[in-house]
This record gives sequence, C-alpha cells and structure tokens, in this order.
Amino acid sequence: MNQTHRELPQEFDRLPWGTLMPVQVRLGSEIVSIRARGTCSVAISDPQLFEERVSDVDSLRAQVCNIITLRMAETLAETSAGKSTLAEIEAALGDIQVILQSKVEQAVGSLGLTIKQTSIQAIEKR
Repeated sequence: MNQTHRELPQEFDRLPWGTLMPVQVRLGSEIVSIRARGTCSVAISDPQLFEERVSDVDSLRAQVCNIITLRMAETLAETSAGKSTLAEIEAALGDIQVILQSKVEQAVGSLGLTIKQTSIQAIEKR
C-alpha cells in the first residue's frame, strides 16, 4: 500500500456508485432495463486486513463501487419479482436499500471495512 493505514482517513463518506450497465428485470410480461445510482459511506474496521486487500484510496473506491453495483443488480432482480411497474419498485426502495446494505456489508467485510450507510438516489428505466 502506498500509504499506511494511519495516514488514511478511517472513514470514507459519500462514495458514489452506479450500475454501469442496465440491469435486466421482468416487470409484468415485459423485460426492462433499469439503472440505479447512489452513495455509500464505509469505515475501516480491520486496518491490517484493509492494508492487505486494498492497494490505495482509488482502488478502495473502485472495489466498493464494484461490490455495490453487483449486489444492486442481484437485489433488483430479486425484488422486482411480482412487480409490474417501475413505480412499484420505487415504492419498495426502503426495503431494497435494507437488502442491499446487508449484502454489501458482508462483501466489504472481506476488505477490512464496514458499511456505515448505503443510499439509493435513483432507479431509472433505460
């Protein structure tokens, strides 16, 4: 790592994330492309593991963004089942956010991080 963990901030706030490619979900009888974006905040929970797994701050941002976008794609696919409109998905945003945060928390733990907050700012039909 280029910087020791003592030189790094212990928390990283408002890291942006977004699905680079639209997620294909079934809404009623139609297959729809959906994109999502938001922010997250993480904190270093295990400095030694963090130092082993994350090479620098830019790498941290990329790794966390990749984790969130992958988990968001999974979450959208799971939570869209039985819904027929984007408005129904948007109405369930609170539940989707809770599911997403749980999935992300498990994944970032392997980087020596903990999730302080994950927010979904927009879900859009493409």
